[in-house]
Amino acid sequence: MKLKDVWVMKDVWVKDSPFDPDDRDKIVQYKTSTDKTLYKVYIYLDGLGLPFIKRITYYLHPTFQVQRRSLKRSLSNPNCKLAIWVWGKFRVRAIVEDKKGNIYEISHYLDFDSYFDPKKFEANKLRSQAI
Repeated sequence: MKLKDVWVMKDVWVKDSPFDPDDRDKIVQYKTSTDKTLYKVYIYLDGLGLPFIKRITYYLHPTFQVQRRSLKRSLSNPNCKLAIWVWGKFRVRAIVEDKKGNIYEISHYLDFDSYFDPKKFEANKLRSQAI
């Protein structure tokens, strides 16, 4: 893949959520380590162009042991969902390949902590669960 072959995709974007986008229950999962609270966050694709996606590679923050995660779009994972455990926010870079072999780059800054506003949490009757 050459840099000139990469362009921004306009009909698909990366989203994040502390809730599994495929589950009706809105439960925030977390675990506490020695010095941090880690939250389970889902990164996934959304948009009108989603049916034309073949695969995606997510590039995570350098602090992850495995920084590069590739997923093929499938019936069991139609929105290329990836679950990760995080303690902070960072920019995710995503390289998307469509079914015609075109390559696109999408950049997304994680925004999962906006869900943790106590007023929003209570108003939407959200739950949390320690793992």
